[in-house]
Amino acid sequence: MKKVRFLDCAVIGFALFGMFFGAGNLIFPPFLGLESQKFWYLGFICFIFMDLGLAITAILSVSKNGEDIRCLTDNLGIRVSKSILITTVFCLGPLIAVPRTAATSFEFSVKPIFQDEASWIFTAVFFAAAVALSLRQSQIITIIGAVLAPTMFISLVFLIFKGLSMPYMSQVTTTDPAFVVREGINAGYQTMDIMGGVIFASSIITGTVSRGYSDKKQRFKAIFLASLITLTALGIVYGGLCFLGSKMTDFYGTDISRTELLSNMVTRILGDGGNIFLGILVLSACLTAAIGILSSCSALMTNITDGRLSYKKILFLFAFVGFFLSNLGTEKIMSMAVPILGVICPVLLTIVVLGFFSGKIKSNRVYTASCLTAFIFSTLYSVTSFAEAETIIDKLPLAEYGFGWIIPTAAVAVFISVKYRNTVSDSSFHKSVAAEN
Repeated sequence: MKKVRFLDCAVIGFALFGMFFGAGNLIFPPFLGLESQKFWYLGFICFIFMDLGLAITAILSVSKNGEDIRCLTDNLGIRVSKSILITTVFCLGPLIAVPRTAATSFEFSVKPIFQDEASWIFTAVFFAAAVALSLRQSQIITIIGAVLAPTMFISLVFLIFKGLSMPYMSQVTTTDPAFVVREGINAGYQTMDIMGGVIFASSIITGTVSRGYSDKKQRFKAIFLASLITLTALGIVYGGLCFLGSKMTDFYGTDISRTELLSNMVTRILGDGGNIFLGILVLSACLTAAIGILSSCSALMTNITDGRLSYKKILFLFAFVGFFLSNLGTEKIMSMAVPILGVICPVLLTIVVLGFFSGKIKSNRVYTASCLTAFIFSTLYSVTSFAEAETIIDKLPLAEYGFGWIIPTAAVAVFISVKYRNTVSDSSFHKSVAAEN
């Protein structure tokens, strides 16, 4: 059995860092700090828990049970599993996250100089580069984890430490802690990294196995240690950006846009060269995230279709769709994520959490009933929120944070687990991607 090496974990950990640290992850923390003021640390904790905490939970749950997320979703039945995963892949890939990376890159690195006229040219070059670097799937973890992500991390740490030396320190203390908690949770949830964790899991597992960790326990240990490295690196970056944002309250109000705040903050820290630095940094972060998302989504879609659609064909298709959608602009693309997240994420989170108890769950009715409950309550909540109508759902615990579905789902999971504790799962619900023993 191969001993887990720190260098391998570091490469995998920074690969995760690069995959997760994209558009929203760079834009949200400073604005959260601006809103949170002296309670920035409270907003930061809530943000990183809902963002990276849920994403790593997804990766570890998949690693514990198999090779990709199908080892969990297939407990719902093959057709339902494919429907959920195809929806997730399209939401995370060509419809929202991928075009958002290109749109954000353009807004920070090219638009200040060439205005909107250059958007189509820039996004074409952006996606051409992303596809070129994604073609060799086996090398993606190394490309991101050993080269791109560490360089990005060093640049971000430089920016943060430079910002810490700024002489002005705001003392505004008017923010309500409850508001900070709510905003931190919402900001972390809206990064969609729970969906990213579900999709990235197969790439991370494949990269770990390619480094010689074929034994399931060793593989899980390596991924767990890599996740701690990711958590530490992103914690430093998120915490630093959130803290710097909290020091901008003397200069900007919360009516400023997220992208404008980040741009102005970097200019204050680095001077006239700040926009150039930020443009390069954003481009690197978004390109790295795009590579991770495109490659992982393409690989999973190939598996879902049992190889009928090749990795390269899907890669080109997703990049082509993302190219056109990216020209809608960052804010419009981000607004599309809210209703989709409200319905899909609860189902994914439910199946991920149940994955940690897979050895104790005797019947697949637990998975189906729990996920159906999460789906129903999250759908009703999304509909009532859109219609601005108050219902009994708004009275449930955690409803003010958008998580009114959690208590009913947990109650159903416990009830069905006890009721069918001696029932063997129906053989028609099988795990198509069983874990290696």
